[in-house]
Amino acid sequence: MGEGQCADVWKASDTNFKMRPCNGAEVDKNHQAFYFDTWPPPARLRTDLLPGYCLDYHTNNGNLYWSTCHDGANQKWFFRDGAVGEVAYVPADARRFGSAYDEKCMDIDSNGDNLYMHDCHDGTNQQFWFDVPSPTPPPSFPPTPPAPPSTPPPLGYGPTSAMLLKSPVTSKCGDFHTGNNDLYMSNCHTGNNQQFYFETWPPPSRIKTLQDSNKCLDYHTGNGNLYFGGCHDGNNQKFFFHDGDSATIATASVGACQCIPCGDTVAGFTSGICGAETVTCSATSGKNAGCYGDTGGCDCATSTIIPSGRRMGSLHDNKCVDINMNSMSVVMHDCHDGNNQKFYLEY
Repeated sequence: MGEGQCADVWKASDTNFKMRPCNGAEVDKNHQAFYFDTWPPPARLRTDLLPGYCLDYHTNNGNLYWSTCHDGANQKWFFRDGAVGEVAYVPADARRFGSAYDEKCMDIDSNGDNLYMHDCHDGTNQQFWFDVPSPTPPPSFPPTPPAPPSTPPPLGYGPTSAMLLKSPVTSKCGDFHTGNNDLYMSNCHTGNNQQFYFETWPPPSRIKTLQDSNKCLDYHTGNGNLYFGGCHDGNNQKFFFHDGDSATIATASVGACQCIPCGDTVAGFTSGICGAETVTCSATSGKNAGCYGDTGGCDCATSTIIPSGRRMGSLHDNKCVDINMNSMSVVMHDCHDGNNQKFYLEY
């Protein structure tokens, strides 16, 4: 990464990320050879010099260092100033380098050696690229990015494939409130303000509805609210599905056999699954009152498949989209495994 100076892990006992003279010699190449561990980015950045370690952003002091790999947003890296997933390979294509944790950029300090995170600017000390060392690339160097797919994007990408946004925790659908612009869960219908789609493929990408193509789903980083505002390129408008390949979306065709007692579902459900039967809920059953019908275990051969959904997040931080089960408002919240953070798209 760099011309004349390269990003370097000086030694295994000094895990700070620094700039040092480039050296492609066989004995030193692992000090300056880095790769993304999944494709496409954002992804963790690794080096063969430190197995099990990934580049980590210390969110308190901004320092960059090598630490045990984890799934936090402060270890998810990508090149800014281009399509998500693109990698800069030549000096003429140098770009700013950032993490999914916040909107800061990797920066070389005034001493010209230490790498840390700083507010983004247009200076050359925030311009980086991957450079293949001579004479040959190290074995772990990432491959040339794959060519764009020749097949059309899957459902949920683009206005012609707009779909309902649903959750296994409620029978309601995501709704763009045209009065206050908020995203909330409401009774499902076929109106344009419930037709959602990712603007570009693959995610992370902005999310729009057929209601107004000039407005995008926006994460208010002050109060966590999700609403539709003017589209921009900030990370708080770049959304994706967690818990799998970020370039894929969750749809109703992916689910699991789930026994859902009627009394455990939210208000609005008219039926549930008890054992192998789809049954009608009692209007007065109340929470944990159970269902009429078979109360045995699930039989996946005959039970209705309930879409399992996946958590959704943004590139701004590591929080997840969350349904407030009292108000049906939709906000960003610390991630957990509850079904009110599981979503999928469905026609």
